[in-house]
Amino acid sequence: MRQTTIIFHTNQEKQFSLDCDIAWTRDEKRLGLMHRNSLGKNRGMLFAFRYPCIHYVHMNHVSFPLDIIFISSKYRVNKYVEASVKQKWKPSFFYLGTGKYIVECHQGFCKKHGILPGCIVEIDSFL
Repeated sequence: MRQTTIIFHTNQEKQFSLDCDIAWTRDEKRLGLMHRNSLGKNRGMLFAFRYPCIHYVHMNHVSFPLDIIFISSKYRVNKYVEASVKQKWKPSFFYLGTGKYIVECHQGFCKKHGILPGCIVEIDSFL
């Protein structure tokens, strides 16, 4: 799987980076972070789409809570959500957002670093 570095520029003129695996193919996007036991520090997954659209993200078979960050084609954060681990006895819940890119990382990353809608995002590799 290809990798890239993503840099988030906060409204307080600070920057924070994540090293991400890139989910580009349909199978990579479908699998995402499912069945992984952990995610390394400052690590995440970037889901890259050809066009911006509405996305429904689920937490099936993901064993740790995430921040799900929706990024526009103009490389700005549209929104982020804190996604909880799905309980086996509960029906699937989908997190809704729009964008051309989605980043999944450890829950609390956005709050800790002040990443809010409107923040500028740099993606290191050409997609």
